[in-house]
Amino acid sequence: MHKPLDIQPFIKQYKEQFTEEKIVVSITSPISVEQLESYIPSQCVRLIPSITNRALAGVSLLTFGESCSDTTMEVITRLADSFSSPIRIEEEITRVSSDIVSCGPAFFSYLTQRFIDGAVAETSITREKATELASQMLIGLGELLNQDIYTLPSLQEKVCVKGGVTGEGIKVLEANVGTMFEDLFKATHDKYDEDVTETTNQFSSQHNILDRK
Repeated sequence: MHKPLDIQPFIKQYKEQFTEEKIVVSITSPISVEQLESYIPSQCVRLIPSITNRALAGVSLLTFGESCSDTTMEVITRLADSFSSPIRIEEEITRVSSDIVSCGPAFFSYLTQRFIDGAVAETSITREKATELASQMLIGLGELLNQDIYTLPSLQEKVCVKGGVTGEGIKVLEANVGTMFEDLFKATHDKYDEDVTETTNQFSSQHNILDRK
């Protein structure tokens, strides 16, 4: 069950199972907890995971519906805390939060791979060695941030000695990054808006097919 448009038919098929005492946890970002609550009598939660959670690290994103009890929120938060750092978010920042938490690892993996490609193309280093060094660099960077040794700005300032090699590299990044990340977020939000429109139309067309008690 990976596509947003699969959710409504699934609920319809198993409508008798979605009773008031049940807790429904969705991992689908285009479908809001409000939509689910208007459709079924169960307590509704959205929990957006990240692939980093496989390492018992990173963030998971939580949004609770109005029907959720304090006990439900406590239990789900504690569950998410067992494999991640759960953070509650509002509906209006769902997409950008998911871009950072869930899509971010893929985006930065791609950038790291291009970083490695550049090193291999311009120097005599092997791909295997460049990959090993880059991977270990990322792990070390993560630990610096995790242990609050540096913030991102202070880390850059610490490494980037005036007139040094790192500074020359930063100049290249400044000249070439441009609006890349702004364009990235625009693209993900455009696709998200399409998904939201489709799922909203789908839910609205058969609104409240389940008997609410």
